Amino acid sequence: MTEEDLESIYMYHLKILTEYNMKYLQQYIKSKNYNENDHHKNMPKNLKISLNIHDYIIQLDDLHNDLKKCLIFIKRYPLRKYYEENDIIEIDFIKYHNEVLIHKIHTILEVIKIAVNDILNLKLKSKNCNLNSMKTKPAFINSEFYKLIEAYNKTFENQINHRHLNTHRAIYLDNINKDLASKLGFYKLCKKMNIEIDDEIQNLMPEFILESKVKKHKKEKVIFFNEVINLSEDFIKKFNILIIEYFFKNTLNNEATLN
Repeated sequence: MTEEDLESIYMYHLKILTEYNMKYLQQYIKSKNYNENDHHKNMPKNLKISLNIHDYIIQLDDLHNDLKKCLIFIKRYPLRKYYEENDIIEIDFIKYHNEVLIHKIHTILEVIKIAVNDILNLKLKSKNCNLNSMKTKPAFINSEFYKLIEAYNKTFENQINHRHLNTHRAIYLDNINKDLASKLGFYKLCKKMNIEIDDEIQNLMPEFILESKVKKHKKEKVIFFNEVINLSEDFIKKFNILIIEYFFKNTLNNEATLN
């Protein structure tokens, strides 16, 4: 399936869901069951589900936009003087946004699992909504959602594992960044303390050479960020199509009548 085909199918499904929500939300507001003090109190179950699906789609779209923001930020290092006065050199700037990126990759997976738990009515508590618990549910194992989550895990396995190590043990798995941060950090410290660096050390690791390596490192990260953004976008679109299709095929058999 081409990207154009996927986009077309996704937009069609999103349009159908949006039209459904607008139609039945308007009917509910006009009905005698509507409670203006508590909009959800008497809302038909199917409408609640469809609106929840819409919320999940918005959450995933926001997370994907966060990935795009990481790319925008990493491409530019504005206000260099201000950042450096606050002990933030460019290699630190790159590391920070790479950490944000891997966390957002993991968060996308978490939102997908929560949404699947909801739409399939797996009845797992949020804190127990993990893949091992979900695998105990036949409704999940026998669904297309399982295949998609497994594929997402496999595609982003390194980033998800990196996120766990980064969160729980403050480990950052990037030797190039570590090496450059260590050497440039030395220059930063010496400048801060007004210590003159002798010629031997400068010849061993010239600052201008280190800065050129940072630029190369940034270019590599920009390529990586773009790959992540494109891959995650495909997964999000495929998931949204699946969840919308599931709603219309399996949830609407007993559509409530709005009076």
